[in-house]
Amino acid sequence: MNTIDFEKAKQRIALVWFILSPVIIILVLLLEINGKFTSKSSEAWGWLFSNILPTLTLMLSVFFYDSRNNKPSFEINRFYFNLAMGSSLFYLALLFAVILGNPFTGLAMVPWMQKSTIILGPIQSIAAGAIGIFFLNRNIG
Repeated sequence: MNTIDFEKAKQRIALVWFILSPVIIILVLLLEINGKFTSKSSEAWGWLFSNILPTLTLMLSVFFYDSRNNKPSFEINRFYFNLAMGSSLFYLALLFAVILGNPFTGLAMVPWMQKSTIILGPIQSIAAGAIGIFFLNRNIG
């Protein structure tokens, strides 16, 4: 059977988010220090946090809930892990692409970030949905 230990899989997905999110925050901080946001700093930080905090909060909530309810680990269908991990990596790569790709756009940084929400919003929804299904539904294995 193509399964994976739920606790290990959950930790792997969380590690991806909790390692790459601070790297993205540092990139935005460096842009801030270099004056790339001009007078629109709050818009840039709002864009960033609205793109990463909902998913991080979901994961932290699940970890807290699971730590309070000592349930034994179990095997889960690897498909759900792959779906959550793949959509997470794709979404986080898009965030990096938005930040690092700005010099190729001809737009100022904040308008570029705001314009990127056209594609990031739906992809974030898909990634968050896949993670939510994986993290919260204990009956999919």
